[in-house]
Amino acid sequence: MATACDDDTKIDIYKKHNCKFLFIKRKGNHIDLAELMKRLGEMKIDSVFLEGGSILNWSALEQQIVDEVQIYIAPKIFGGNAPSPVSGQGVSVPVDAVNLKPYAFSQIGPDFLIESEVVYSCSQEL
Repeated sequence: MATACDDDTKIDIYKKHNCKFLFIKRKGNHIDLAELMKRLGEMKIDSVFLEGGSILNWSALEQQIVDEVQIYIAPKIFGGNAPSPVSGQGVSVPVDAVNLKPYAFSQIGPDFLIESEVVYSCSQEL
């Protein structure tokens, strides 16, 4: 488990169940994901599956630690203030958006799966 929490009263229950911890420095209100990836790399872990909420999804994209995304689309329209799979700061103009390069499309039951490579802008392109 990766955490920036050093409050033993909050993590003792996990320790009692033999969870191992990586204590990572904070970046804002959350752990520094780039530091987490560095530490996991030192442990010879080269692939991580993130299945988080919209804030984790934005943070991971913002810190450019995502290589691929899987996007599941249900054939339903919610409208209004429906939650988004990516929240956070976001971008204000389309040119600043995180670009995806789709490489696979499939249907799973009534839903659609789009698998894409994340394409980050190089500093030379800015």
